[in-house]
Amino acid sequence: MVYCGKASKGCQHCRTRRIKCDKLRPDCSQCVRAGKQCPGYRDQLSLMFRDENTKVIQKAHAQWGVPGYSDSPSTSSGSPSSAESPFSFVNADGTPIPVAPISRRSSSAQQALVATPRISKAVQPTMFERGIQFYIDRYILGYPQEPKTAADLQNAPWMSQPDVADVMAAVGLSGLSNLTGDEELDLAARQKYGVVLRKTAKSIQNPAALDPRTAMRVVVLLAMFEVVQGKSETAGIIRAHIMGAAALLSSFVPTSKQPTAAFRGIIQLCFSMLIPCHTLGVSVPKAALEWILQSRQSLPPEDKSSAELLLTLARFLQLSAGLHGLSLTDIQPGTRELISDAMLIETKLAEWEEQHQQPGSRWAFSTEEADFPPESAFRGRYHVYVNGMWSARVWNHYRWARIMVNQTILGLDDKTCSLGFRDRHLETIRRMADELLVSLPTHFRHPRLTRAHRDLIDRTCILPPGTAGGVGSAGVPSLLVQLQVAGCAPGVPSEYGEWALGVLETIWSETGMLQAQTLAAQLRGDLEKRNRVKMEMVEVKEERMPWPTNEPLAFRSGH
Repeated sequence: MVYCGKASKGCQHCRTRRIKCDKLRPDCSQCVRAGKQCPGYRDQLSLMFRDENTKVIQKAHAQWGVPGYSDSPSTSSGSPSSAESPFSFVNADGTPIPVAPISRRSSSAQQALVATPRISKAVQPTMFERGIQFYIDRYILGYPQEPKTAADLQNAPWMSQPDVADVMAAVGLSGLSNLTGDEELDLAARQKYGVVLRKTAKSIQNPAALDPRTAMRVVVLLAMFEVVQGKSETAGIIRAHIMGAAALLSSFVPTSKQPTAAFRGIIQLCFSMLIPCHTLGVSVPKAALEWILQSRQSLPPEDKSSAELLLTLARFLQLSAGLHGLSLTDIQPGTRELISDAMLIETKLAEWEEQHQQPGSRWAFSTEEADFPPESAFRGRYHVYVNGMWSARVWNHYRWARIMVNQTILGLDDKTCSLGFRDRHLETIRRMADELLVSLPTHFRHPRLTRAHRDLIDRTCILPPGTAGGVGSAGVPSLLVQLQVAGCAPGVPSEYGEWALGVLETIWSETGMLQAQTLAAQLRGDLEKRNRVKMEMVEVKEERMPWPTNEPLAFRSGH
């Protein structure tokens, strides 16, 4: 529901006549004096929070030229043109989209209109419109596999789905509220979120009538809302989303003959559960593992590889869940066995990388150099993925997991490992962290990137017209954690952390995601702690050094 401001409490007759109503009951004095029956007074709650979805969606469709929708005479006659409307969309670079005026007036009538200009009354956008505008501008336009300009939205079918529009408005209003401090925007965002959450929970109970693509898009955006709200690290909320995703997967298990796009969407949903599970210290839900085991045989080769990787990462999460909350002294009796399990997972991950980086593999990627702004591309590099965004997101989950696996091995064997053993794992961590940072331009539309820069990055990530999913920034929540992990991983240079910190702060200021602000604060604290340790080590080293002296050698030796 949309908050529409304070409405008049007068009766309909007084409001029509534009006179003051004393709001007496049962009839106001003005109606009694005029000999009319007072129509009564409106419910203020329904006025302040009324459902504007249908009207706004029709208005948006009319502006974008979607067939079958047009402005009603009452709105078109008294409203500004779409080019003047506050809801008119802009390109990703901020320039407005020109809209050619449509007029049925004769030339003489147009000249007369110019000669006697009329002052048009400005129409302010509703909160729903502001939320949609913010989401489209900051979370869709310019992202890989999404419309590049607002004009391209004409071919986006997901905009006609009310649930998707509602949750997009919720995410946009929440981000806008975070950046402006407007509590009314936050209230409207929470109400939209609650409506969609209840409808989604109800729809999952009827799998036969559920469209998997729409359901997954809504679930991803609901999770995005929690990231924007900054609550995604709360244990209860993480568990709720994990169980909700598991319920969604359970609904799709019987329908194992879905198209490849649906398979990829559900597999990506499984990947998105990895970081929340690790944060909470739990294993991947059984429903998700069962779906992977039942479905992997019917997948094409490139998708089967991602399913195999998921099973390996799920095994690591099972190991990590057993270590959650334990100290090294607690696990000493079984340390050898735990190290063996972790080393086996590391071996499987190394083999997976070697296999899929072979020339000709659909999973292969290359590292390119370009003259990008230094804030937007780590050391002027970016990745080109043969299989587009699908494999780019999987690779980043792989890199994050491999850092965590090697970090676990070093933590378990910190007391006894040889110098060569430790250096080998630290080098793996450093390489994975470097690749995570280099991958940024593929996953986040940095505001310093121009349209030409984005076209260069997206040249292998273009979808056919009309197939964009409306969740181009869906990988950003995972990217936030991956950047924080890469910036503070053991053995990485301080340059990594400082660059990742700048990106996290940029994502916060661009999207209003509170989790980005939270993770930036954590990374900043890690960097400050690391600098303090370095300074203390330098001071200790200086204390142990002999004092410099200019005395003759014979005197110092006692001769």
